Amino acid sequence: MEMDAFTLDQFRIFIAVVEAGSFSAAARRLNRAKSAVTYAVQKLEDQVGTNLFDRSAYRPTLSEAGHILLPKAQRVLDDVARSAKLLGIEPGSFAILRPLDGHAP
Repeated sequence: MEMDAFTLDQFRIFIAVVEAGSFSAAARRLNRAKSAVTYAVQKLEDQVGTNLFDRSAYRPTLSEAGHILLPKAQRVLDDVARSAKLLGIEPGSFAILRPLDGHAP
């Protein structure tokens, strides 16, 4: 299975759902459509190959995989923010892209 690169946006959305307690609240917080938030989380779940949330309850709760991914996603975003600050780059004004297949250094 070829794994697509995770995006910073997926991590931001995943964390927003955890912090807000629902997909709807995360969508409001991020000023996005609920469907866009749901899609981003579903794509992330497809990429990791398992559910990150248990959606059987009234509010989504983190699955075991979600508990594993959460601190790692937070660390990635924190590291990117610290790096941007050190470089004098406005957070959110850049994107990290993966090299095209066959074009890696």
